Amino acid sequence: MSDREHGCDVVISFDLDAEEVWIGEDPANAERPGTLSQGTYGPKVAVPLLLDLLRRLELPATFFVPGRVAERHPHRVEQILAAGHELGHHGWTHTSPLRLTPAQEEDELVRGLDMLTSLGGEVVGYRSPAWDFSPVTLDLLTRHGFRYSSNLMDDIRPYRHATHNIVELPVHWTLDDAPHFWFSLASWDRTIRTSAEVRALWEEEYAGCSCSRCTRRSSAAQVACGCSSRSCAGCATSPGHASRPHATSPRRSRSPLMRAVPPLRRRVSTHRRVSAGSAWCARAG
Repeated sequence: MSDREHGCDVVISFDLDAEEVWIGEDPANAERPGTLSQGTYGPKVAVPLLLDLLRRLELPATFFVPGRVAERHPHRVEQILAAGHELGHHGWTHTSPLRLTPAQEEDELVRGLDMLTSLGGEVVGYRSPAWDFSPVTLDLLTRHGFRYSSNLMDDIRPYRHATHNIVELPVHWTLDDAPHFWFSLASWDRTIRTSAEVRALWEEEYAGCSCSRCTRRSSAAQVACGCSSRSCAGCATSPGHASRPHATSPRRSRSPLMRAVPPLRRRVSTHRRVSAGSAWCARAG
């Protein structure tokens, strides 16, 4: 999705972890229907609601799906593709590459890729479980024909890896729903935030990314802009930024998705467009 008025492209992406996120965390959860029901909610309830919302707003999105989730819920993956959305790779199981040997990591990559493509997906993007990379991840992505990765947090703009022909579409925990809504019964230290709090965070990030004076000028110009966002380092560190008017008001720049509903177990990244990622990669420098 592109906001041409404010000079910002937006990624709307969802990680359809379903039951695999719980099994990957603890294999014993495979025998705990109550625990797994939290994951089943995704394909059973959330995906149909999201597909309907995206259809009404005419927004493209990317769904990153583990291979075993696609195997368990093939009809949902087929519905995602039929609606014109992109399918991205999210492992075979929801297991961090850091817990795997190079051979195991490649096996996860190949099995997940085979499963997703067997359902009709053209898969060129990879998001690892928990956004983890191993020392061989980029080698494997290159070997198996991937064009972009969406895992690292070292920038707010896409870039091409210096050592591999892979475009990186950066992410950040601020823009993920899990830190805000993932309640932990075990420790009780993961409290559930309100939708209004998370919406405010995401709108501030969007305002920073979409400010043309921030994104197209030097750091000195950023300081003069007046927006307060992690995405605009110059503005965020300017002593008097709060007293100056925003170049892009969050009230004016809210995306249609933000205006339509409060967060619904979704993962949204306000950076370059992932949907139809191959098209973006084709024009990446």
